[in-house]
Amino acid sequence: AGPEPGPAGAARRLLAERRLLTGPGRTVVRAGAVAAERYAQLLTAGAVLAVHRGATTHGGSRYLASEAWATLALSRAVQRLGLPTAGSPDTAQTDVEAELDRRDRLGTDSDLYATRILW
Repeated sequence: AGPEPGPAGAARRLLAERRLLTGPGRTVVRAGAVAAERYAQLLTAGAVLAVHRGATTHGGSRYLASEAWATLALSRAVQRLGLPTAGSPDTAQTDVEAELDRRDRLGTDSDLYATRILW
C-alpha cells in the first residue's frame, strides 16, 4: 500500500523525518545547512498542522478548517524534503486557487485570515 493521503499521512511521514534528524539512530550524514533546512521544513509543516487542527477543533475560518490548503502546504513540505507525496495535490491546488479567486473578488488578502485589503 502507498502512503496514507491527507494531513494525517503527511504528519506521520514528517514525524518519521524528524526522528531521522533528532533521534539516537540519526541517519542524516550532512550536518549544518542541510539539517537546518530540513528542520525548518518540519517546523513549517508543524505550524500548518497546528493551524489546521485549531481551526477544525476550536472553530474558525472555513478555509483553515478545510483540508485543501493544509494538504497543499504539507505536500510542498514533503516534496522539499524529498519524501514521496501521498496522492496528487491537484484537487487541493484547484480548491486553493478557487479560494484565492474568491478573495480577490471580495477585496481580501491571500493570507490565512483573509485580511481586508485597505487600498
